[in-house]
Amino acid sequence: MRGTDGPRVVGLPMNDYQAIDHGFATTLHRNQGATVDRAYVLASGAIDRHLAYVAYVAMTRHRDGAQLYAAQDEFTDRHVGVLVEHGAAPHEHKAGKSRSYFVTLENAKDEPHATWGVNLERVIAEARPAIGDKIGLQHMGAEPVRLPDGTTTERHSWKVQEAGELAYSQLEQRLSRSG
Repeated sequence: MRGTDGPRVVGLPMNDYQAIDHGFATTLHRNQGATVDRAYVLASGAIDRHLAYVAYVAMTRHRDGAQLYAAQDEFTDRHVGVLVEHGAAPHEHKAGKSRSYFVTLENAKDEPHATWGVNLERVIAEARPAIGDKIGLQHMGAEPVRLPDGTTTERHSWKVQEAGELAYSQLEQRLSRSG
């Protein structure tokens, strides 16, 4: 290992680690044509449906097993995080605006993001997440609605999901041919 002061030697007590084996990491492109006992594939945010064939190749390089790993924050956006607060307030917390329901999630970088929407009150009540739970808000679509003043806007629909499930579904969508 190389530290800030040059090379550093690290000793491991072999009595505590009796089943150590060598492991090697390669890029997906370099691994084409190789066959290994076990493949561990790390999907990154750079993988899209055009690079899905490379991920497929990586997942088929094994004899005994393959495992796909992905960091949640690589496949989610500001709609996944720790539930900080939710409730009704003037829209975007601006005085004089009509009351609307909001959900504030804090991401892995401790940045809070508020999502506003009428439908959020119902889905939060149904899912009953607690403050401090890590959740995802999956956008289910939007439909145009006419407001009492005659203007039109979009009403968004949401679904509360466990954060890992949402990350998996977004990974699946990104890698799928139709995605």
